[in-house]
Amino acid sequence: MNENGNDNGRTSLREWTRDDDLWDDGVLLADGLAAALLGVTVASGPRPAVAVYDRARCRAILQERDGMTAEEAEEYLVYNVE
Repeated sequence: MNENGNDNGRTSLREWTRDDDLWDDGVLLADGLAAALLGVTVASGPRPAVAVYDRARCRAILQERDGMTAEEAEEYLVYNVE
């Protein structure tokens, strides 16, 4: 799901957070991992908001969807999502 899209009947993330300022700052979302999204956190200072994911669920999605092993899924997350 992207900031305007839907995933499995969920409302969009923009509607879910009810905070357009988060999206104006450019929260980055991992493609295809919306089911593992826990929320969005905002740090103090000039750093942008960050999407927070359930790592175990991300691995499970990659294993189920892409046929990766647990090790391959973890490596994918380390190099492409963190």
